[in-house]
Amino acid sequence: MLSVLLQMGVLIACGFIWTQLAPKHIPALAHRRALTDLVFYILLPALVLDVIWGTPMTPTSLKISVTAFSGLVTAAVIMWLVLKLMPVSSSQKGALMLAATFPNVTYLGLPVTNQVLGSWSNAVVLQYDLFACT
Repeated sequence: MLSVLLQMGVLIACGFIWTQLAPKHIPALAHRRALTDLVFYILLPALVLDVIWGTPMTPTSLKISVTAFSGLVTAAVIMWLVLKLMPVSSSQKGALMLAATFPNVTYLGLPVTNQVLGSWSNAVVLQYDLFACT
């Protein structure tokens, strides 16, 4: 737990230092966009490739995929039934169906399971996401 708090503290300190040293002629929105692009287009794909390439594909991988797909179908059916009973617009129905069916397992699930269960869980989370949710 101390290592997690230390990492958070270092990240906060880096953010504070950046606010003091950042070029003033570049708006904050441009900095935010650059960091977002860095994470989504470089760091996250690198993490996925590193974990998936280092993980052997076994029958357990198929079980993870089947379990994930079953969860997605179950969530979609339940939300569809709930929306039959609720008076909402079609755009709201679409948004609710997407939110209920496709979970945020990578961006939220990966750091949580990594800290709770250990680094071995990264392969499970990414297989769950890549083989069923995308």
